[in-house]
Amino acid sequence: MYIADMHCDTIMLIWLARKEGIDIDLRDTGYGDKKLQIDLLKLKKGGSLVQNFAIYVDLQREDGMDPWTQFTEMAEIYHAEIAANADLVREAKTYEDIIRNRDAGLISSVMTVEEGGVLGGDLDRLKTLHDEGVRMITLTWNYENELGYPNSLPDGMDEDYTRYFRFEPKTMENGLKAKGFEAVEMMEDMGIIADVSHLSDAGFYDVRAVRRQPLQCEGALRLQQEHDRRHDKGSRRARRRHRTELLSGIHNGSRIRAGLQEHDRGPGKARPPHDERRRNGRGRNRN
Repeated sequence: MYIADMHCDTIMLIWLARKEGIDIDLRDTGYGDKKLQIDLLKLKKGGSLVQNFAIYVDLQREDGMDPWTQFTEMAEIYHAEIAANADLVREAKTYEDIIRNRDAGLISSVMTVEEGGVLGGDLDRLKTLHDEGVRMITLTWNYENELGYPNSLPDGMDEDYTRYFRFEPKTMENGLKAKGFEAVEMMEDMGIIADVSHLSDAGFYDVRAVRRQPLQCEGALRLQQEHDRRHDKGSRRARRRHRTELLSGIHNGSRIRAGLQEHDRGPGKARPPHDERRRNGRGRNRN
């Protein structure tokens, strides 16, 4: 069985660790204090066919770093790590690349971006992202941006400045903005997948209405639990009715059953230890 994982934060965690002087790379993070949930040796051992590596940019970093600068710094790490590990992994930009890499015994890496706010409203940057190898973009994270509205709202910070977000039904009524519609159409033409994981309900329906290619989403039905990352029953019916193809990520329960440690899981799950929350800067260690 081949495994294709649509999201991990490993590149971001390497970037953050290096900023603190911690020597860590993508090949082998081991199983000790420096270990990450994903590295290339673990992927090889697990039979990975495709691994999407997200470049997450934080629109509200405490140091005020520009989102585009965050992207360029992490993209540099990504490209350098892939080049340094050519015996294990090769970048894939097309389906044919994935097949060639598979036949050569290599993992395919795909660069993605988590947070459409990286564009800063400048849609010309989409071509730059495409040229860098980006093949999927999460239209929003948990903040409103120039493209649209998210599925939750900031709910303050705790004593460690770890952000928390609350489910806000009224927010779900706000969809894509004008630039969001334009961006989705441009992404369609370029072959960039729209990730609607953090998008509002109305935003999902907007994307579904204008996009012909597959969508990506990590989530489950909201009727199972009232949670901002879960989708309403109507959106599931809409996908069936309009034959919308959906690339769905592994949800929380599957991660637990896979034997992952609690503090390696992402938002909405058990909080990581204090030192790890300080290291990742936002209480989010989903690498």
